[in-house]
Amino acid sequence: MENKNVTIVDLFIDILSKNKDIQSQNMVNCLKVFIRIPECAEFLNVVIINVMGYKSQIKSTTVDKAVECIIKQSNISVDEDNSLGEHQKQQIKKDNESILRMCADITKNKLKETEQLIED
Repeated sequence: MENKNVTIVDLFIDILSKNKDIQSQNMVNCLKVFIRIPECAEFLNVVIINVMGYKSQIKSTTVDKAVECIIKQSNISVDEDNSLGEHQKQQIKKDNESILRMCADITKNKLKETEQLIED
């Protein structure tokens, strides 16, 4: 790992990249794309920090931007699947967006309950 301000996500990716199975490598590749967007990287850092039992604050708009990024990446993955018809792709995208927005609402509510969500 290069010498820079190392985040929890960087450490997580470094550890995960040591696994040589295909699923872990695919996850590493997705995370590397995901964290290029500052709001996504911040969101993922907060999620990992919370999983570790610590607390970190995050702005509501940052969570929203991260969710939009996840939806966009999900849509790109669906569009790249040549085994699906156009109707199937649209349905999958709609279902994925619905699930992701529901997860975002649950996450924001949980962050609000623990006074970690900064309303802006």
